Amino acid sequence: MNAIVPHYQWFDLLIILLGMAIVTYVARAIPFLLAHFRLPRWTHEILNQIPPSVMAGLVAIPVIEPTIVNHSIWQPEVIAVAVAFIIGLTGLHFLWGVLISMTVYLVLRQYM
Repeated sequence: MNAIVPHYQWFDLLIILLGMAIVTYVARAIPFLLAHFRLPRWTHEILNQIPPSVMAGLVAIPVIEPTIVNHSIWQPEVIAVAVAFIIGLTGLHFLWGVLISMTVYLVLRQYM
């Protein structure tokens, strides 16, 4: 047996699977259990910032990495993020910003 790969018995795997199932179920059930509670307005404002924050986290590394390596801001990634930022400032729906900036990125990647 390889020392890197742990050797689990069937009972250990069953416990791991049950633990993952419980965590998944609880995470999905909490919104339904709390649906009858009214949250304050500030909570909704914070929760509305989660999708852009997740997208920024996903986009940050691919955007920063080529700039650091090439020492230039004229990269397709950086330009596409700038377009998405400008679209975000206009107040358009988040999906439009993603679609337009991805189109800009793909076109620039093809021709740069």
